[in-house]
Amino acid sequence: MEADKCSLRLGALVLGGLGGVGQAICQELHAQGFFVIATSRRPPSSRVDIASSDNADLVIQVTNDDDAASLLSTLTSALSDMGVHLVTGGGDADSVLSQMGHRGVSNSDRGSDKCPAVGSSDSGKEREREREAWTGVECLPPMPLSSPSCRMCLMLHSAYVCTGSVDMGAVQDVGYQTLSACITGHLHPALLAIQTIRTLCPHGSVICMGSDPYTEEAAPDTVCYCVAKAALQRLVECTQEDMPFLHCECVQLPDMDTGLWQRAGLPVPPDSDAPSVHAVSMVASVAHRLGEYLREEAQHTVDRSGAVLLV
Repeated sequence: MEADKCSLRLGALVLGGLGGVGQAICQELHAQGFFVIATSRRPPSSRVDIASSDNADLVIQVTNDDDAASLLSTLTSALSDMGVHLVTGGGDADSVLSQMGHRGVSNSDRGSDKCPAVGSSDSGKEREREREAWTGVECLPPMPLSSPSCRMCLMLHSAYVCTGSVDMGAVQDVGYQTLSACITGHLHPALLAIQTIRTLCPHGSVICMGSDPYTEEAAPDTVCYCVAKAALQRLVECTQEDMPFLHCECVQLPDMDTGLWQRAGLPVPPDSDAPSVHAVSMVASVAHRLGEYLREEAQHTVDRSGAVLLV
């Protein structure tokens, strides 16, 4: 396929995309026309598997030893095998079109009425400040699109973090290894998402943080979970402090939304279920609300990507 016939799709990275909430998010994003890339800690039959379900276009195995470089290496290799080229720019239309080698953008793979489109953006002071802030940040070089096997160009639009242990152990039952594993399970995927977005989107990003509001009274009975969430929230705060050109959004929902469970074909948990089930429901509700926020944000600020951190 010639370069000027290569269509452009927006992609979404879902870390933990094979879990209950992750699957529901994949399903919703896929239905909207996104090219969905899911990661999983479950050992697949090979390093990279094409998803057998309709909820993801690609599934990649990750471990705690993976960083953004190894994830991107695996990702670009897998996409290349599929005839898909990963472009960078964080939604900057001029940059993307330059890498694609043409001026027209087509979403013919899914239909222009369904697949989110990338448009042009007026340059302004805010955009210039973002460009200056990213000066010196290492990012992926433009990828050549001269290969006749290229059938589609992909630009990462958002990253969802849906991983982490929901260990509700009481303080007297928690040891160092349990607490360390819980914190690592939450922080590593978040760091991976931040590093990946930082590499792929050199013009700035939007970070949305959905927080499950645990009270001090509940902390003794949920110490692992609360400590991990506090550490993750501080990570996002430090990211905001170190990279002020990232926009952070904190969302807290007091009520459980069962709609996403129903759309995912999962049984709706009653309110009387264990706190862990309620927590997962809360995250699902936050994910749905954040998805709406990002779609609205993308309509007005097309030169930003959305990095979603569910905490």
